[in-house]
Amino acid sequence: MRRITSAPSEDVVPSWSQDGKWIYFASNRSGAWQVWHTPSDGGGPDKQVTKLGGFAAYETPDGQYLYFAKHRSSGELWRKRLPDGAEEAFVPELKPGLWGYWALAEKGLYFLDWSGPGKPATIWWQPYMHGGRTNVGTVEGPPIIGDSGFTVSPDRRYLLYAQLDQAGSDILALEHYKD
Repeated sequence: MRRITSAPSEDVVPSWSQDGKWIYFASNRSGAWQVWHTPSDGGGPDKQVTKLGGFAAYETPDGQYLYFAKHRSSGELWRKRLPDGAEEAFVPELKPGLWGYWALAEKGLYFLDWSGPGKPATIWWQPYMHGGRTNVGTVEGPPIIGDSGFTVSPDRRYLLYAQLDQAGSDILALEHYKD
């Protein structure tokens, strides 16, 4: 086991580049959430990839684009042509807290749209070349806000989706407590 990052910051949501040479991750080391990458062999410094905000980043299967959720708690899905293309909104209506409910496939991506409690969530297919968004289906249970929970199989036959079925809390008392 070896440490990949060591900055005094939160470094989260890692993913591999398609060629295996880089590890992308979200970090707040610059004072705001941005996407960074570091060489997977440990042979170089970390480099900031996004400038306008970024969280939860993944390369397309052909390695040409990086798609990323804009922020941890707000919505929007953005993309950037690699290595140094402009950052542009791709799915601006991605809901806040659903940063982990989208997945890349060979020719496009799937994402979840949810209007709130008591309403079904819709799964959409969006080709990488804008236009032609398709409703793939719905799921009844609510997503887990602020967490990742969505992926597609390589053959695109299956989508895995995490939903919140039950939640609870308990109140406990500590007896014989002393200062």
